[in-house]
Amino acid sequence: MRRRILTRGMWNIIGIPMLISKWTPFAEEAQPAMKSIPLWVTLKNVPPSIFTDKGLEFLSSAVEKPVKRHPKTEAYVSFEEAQILVEADLIKHLPKEYYITGEEQGKLDVVNQYFYPWLPPRCGKCKKWGIKLKFVLQ
Repeated sequence: MRRRILTRGMWNIIGIPMLISKWTPFAEEAQPAMKSIPLWVTLKNVPPSIFTDKGLEFLSSAVEKPVKRHPKTEAYVSFEEAQILVEADLIKHLPKEYYITGEEQGKLDVVNQYFYPWLPPRCGKCKKWGIKLKFVLQ
């Protein structure tokens, strides 16, 4: 069980995302910078011709490396949205929209939308992920 918990790394406990790592008795001088995390992405306005395994993999690769699809997306329960777990590179900008143009029974012009149900805190000053700057008024 311990190996499973450490291998997975990120857990969502009572709606609170937690990053789990092996404990060491030696204090680290600085926390390692978060560069990537597993992150759920919800895709909306996906054209029916792109709502395929390869199409969803292509659209989610705009965020970064796709890992797996949500079971509802796997089962094609709804074509309103697709949920995909990606290994998101937090150094890069996370897209909010992606324009799809082409020919599909005429002309295809669609704005695919990306929603992120949860993002880690981000410092407004240094723009680093995983920390939140607290202002103290004196």
